Amino acid sequence: MADALVFLTPSAEKQGVKVSIISDPGLPTVKADRQALLQVLINLLTNAVKFSAPGGGVSLTASCAEDDSIAVSVVDSGCGIPEKVLPHVFEPFQGGDSQISRERGGTGLGLTISKMLVEAHDGSVSIESTVGIGTVVTMRLPASRVLKMNGRRDGAMWPVMKSA
Repeated sequence: MADALVFLTPSAEKQGVKVSIISDPGLPTVKADRQALLQVLINLLTNAVKFSAPGGGVSLTASCAEDDSIAVSVVDSGCGIPEKVLPHVFEPFQGGDSQISRERGGTGLGLTISKMLVEAHDGSVSIESTVGIGTVVTMRLPASRVLKMNGRRDGAMWPVMKSA
């Protein structure tokens, strides 16, 4: 999460958008392709910053759910996505709103690629948006991807196992 934020900070500052990380203390590590999840976070944060007005905010939040899954959300105070467009945002080359997307650039593939990468990790991506209020995109990774400290001093990690 911190690496994605470092990557995005210069463009966010240039646009006048404040970006922050909010996460549960002691959040466990996940077993995943680091580069793939970094790409997902960069895609989601880039969209959030791109569609936020100067003075707006973007937050990257992470928490562990009761079922031991991990939820990572990107929340923005941007223009929002019209309800009729929302079902199509994960389709290639669609974008949230064609006029705004054309004005602000992009290929319309960021959400499509992000969804594919998360699903390759047995996870899911969901999106909620309200025009004029903002958008929340949430990536969920299942408990099977969560690693937990096993109490060893060397910091070795072991998968969380649940009984059937």
